Amino acid sequence: MRIFVAVICAVLILSGCAQMVWINPNKNENGFYSDKYECEMQSARAFPVAMTSTITRSGYQTATMTNCSGDGNGNASCMTSPGQYIPPVTSTFDSNEWNRKEAFKSCMESNGWRLQKKQDSNGNSTSLQQPQQAVSTGNVTRSAGQTAPIPACVTAWNELDYSNQIDNLKKLIQNDCSVMYRHGWLQGNGNVNLSACEGPWNNLAHSGKLDNARTLVTLNCPILQTLRRK
Repeated sequence: MRIFVAVICAVLILSGCAQMVWINPNKNENGFYSDKYECEMQSARAFPVAMTSTITRSGYQTATMTNCSGDGNGNASCMTSPGQYIPPVTSTFDSNEWNRKEAFKSCMESNGWRLQKKQDSNGNSTSLQQPQQAVSTGNVTRSAGQTAPIPACVTAWNELDYSNQIDNLKKLIQNDCSVMYRHGWLQGNGNVNLSACEGPWNNLAHSGKLDNARTLVTLNCPILQTLRRK
């Protein structure tokens, strides 16, 4: 039992995140580090870093402005300022990050490790993968009438949750931001609202979680219903 607890603590320190832990009742700390190293190498070979740039806001020309003033004697002078070109805003991210993480996770699981959310003081886990919360994520119906989470929806939601990006996706959805339509997530036009949409989109891009957000939107995962409520 002491070895098992030590492994959990070591994983918590290693991951730098107090929420998730790798658990394997049949291996000790040395086994964890060995498997982790091999899985990191394997996933890196399969999905090397591939930095990609995307335009998050198109360039545009501001309007010409004319300002006039008078001297009180009926004379006026005007000054016209030409419009200014505002260049596009681009964001750079690793397009292979999500696939690399999934490959690493699959490799660890093949070695008997299981990733779960840290339990609270009462011993309860708040992971979306719990059966009682399956209805909160994407779902498919089993023949017995029960529901089970769509793996892609669960994975995408958890990735956003652990990176604190749920609120940014919520803003994009509630404002029906046109940027989602321009990038092919949805069909139609959406709303052009730079003040409400630019920040959340850039935050998702900088965090490397655009692919996870796109998965939730394109699959229309039922969990999104909670985000559409204002």
